[in-house]
Amino acid sequence: LLNRVCSELLNSRHYSRSWVAIVDTSHQIDKFFCAGIEEVEEEFQEQLKQQDLPGCIESCLRKQSAQVLIPPCEVCDDCLLNKLSHGESNLVAKLCHESHMFGVMAVSVSLNSESQADEKQLFTELADDIGFTLRRFQLKTQEQEYYRQQELIKQIIDSTGVVLFRWKNQPGWPVEFVSANVSDLLGYTADDFFSAKAVYANLVHPDDFDRVISEVRQNASDHSVDNFQHQPYRLLDNSEKPVWVSDTT
Repeated sequence: LLNRVCSELLNSRHYSRSWVAIVDTSHQIDKFFCAGIEEVEEEFQEQLKQQDLPGCIESCLRKQSAQVLIPPCEVCDDCLLNKLSHGESNLVAKLCHESHMFGVMAVSVSLNSESQADEKQLFTELADDIGFTLRRFQLKTQEQEYYRQQELIKQIIDSTGVVLFRWKNQPGWPVEFVSANVSDLLGYTADDFFSAKAVYANLVHPDDFDRVISEVRQNASDHSVDNFQHQPYRLLDNSEKPVWVSDTT
């Protein structure tokens, strides 16, 4: 995507070169994309791998402003990209969205005093749009990783004899979540608990019920207790057969 962005900047605008550097949380170069610098691209990428940042990147990262204009007289003499310059200015902008900073984008362009303000404004808006898009990609990736982790946890739980419940601290202990392997233990499906066809409190063996309730109340009233272990008790499965369980709440 960012390689295409760099190419489109050359095709749709009057930029002669464009490149994007993605940085990590410590502002170290992580990825690099470019167009129009083929003559020095390999050498320039090697320089970036060594974290030898061009002055325009360092200047942009140091400043609070979103973008930096570097006129021809201030272009670094020792910069590899300067070999390709023909008296152009460099526009450099941070790629940010809200408090998230993803990297910098730079283009080389010939500017006159009349076009400078408009070009800077347009370039800043473009950088803002790219920053917004990168943030959306980041959130999507995080969401996908979250669901992947949840599925992994589910697979681990379902492959063991451990059944995970989450219920409300209300009469009958209505179930908000239960792992699918509850059917292996009690013969009831997760949907049976969600629909209240099976009510957890009603499944506690009558001879154990008062003790279980007492343990819950005693520990719930102690705000220093994060979790506690019940004494083993019995649940009645869907055929009324008692099943001994060890319960950590």
